[in-house]
Amino acid sequence: ALGYQACFQETQEAAVMGSRHLNAFIDGDGIVTQWPTKSDARVQILAYLAHKFELTRVYSEPEVNEVLKRWHTFGDWPLLRRELVEHGYLERDRAGREYRVGNFFDQLRPRSYAEAVLKWAQSGTALEIGAYLGNNAVFLADHGFKVTAIEPERKWLEDHRSLLRGRDDIEVVQADMLSYTPDRQFDVVVCTMVLHFLEAEEIDDALAKLRALVAPGGCLVVASYVDGQKLPEGYRYQFPAGALRERFEDWDVMYYDELAPHRPAGVTVYKSARLIARRLL
Repeated sequence: ALGYQACFQETQEAAVMGSRHLNAFIDGDGIVTQWPTKSDARVQILAYLAHKFELTRVYSEPEVNEVLKRWHTFGDWPLLRRELVEHGYLERDRAGREYRVGNFFDQLRPRSYAEAVLKWAQSGTALEIGAYLGNNAVFLADHGFKVTAIEPERKWLEDHRSLLRGRDDIEVVQADMLSYTPDRQFDVVVCTMVLHFLEAEEIDDALAKLRALVAPGGCLVVASYVDGQKLPEGYRYQFPAGALRERFEDWDVMYYDELAPHRPAGVTVYKSARLIARRLL
């Protein structure tokens, strides 16, 4: 079975290769043949190329160049190397001698607050709601949990089932959180960056569903956007400041913050509320 890093490398590469507007820039062998003129396509090409680097390896500049030479044909690896650094996909030390995959490139990694829940829960059953790339689901399975991952979008669902074939510790289900009605509760429930897709009148039902899904003594991980921001189109709900924590005042709240993560200059970020809480016995 694939570990979570390899799993997400393949998932994100498949997502990029499946984007129709990138077909003009990547050939059938996965080689980048042109540098796009539009910024959104450039960013997707950079994300694709960044997946060619190993997460934990330190590279010299000549080694970075060799990777880039292997995966493009238009002969401008200095441009690609510079763009990867400027967009945060690669980090370079001050001397310019060492490169590594950047912290910005977090789609390969589980959310930090999903990792943190291991302080309070080490085994049992887990549910990830809105699995997307599945980074949290695979991370929890790799740490001993029996995981159910629900995802409403067919494209991501099909990617999960293909990549996780042969694993018996992750069940993938097509469902959204409001319609999902399992016959059991879970020791850990993870719901990160999902609630903003709901309408305001749906939030009470969604939070009631989250509370009901967690077994007594179990942990809930929630992250969602907070008020005062202009979010992208299709993002509907933002919690008022402090409101997410207030909704779980009768639980044991182990962690809560409302922060905007650090990102390179020029990259848009959004402030989110992040909560880890335990349901009382």
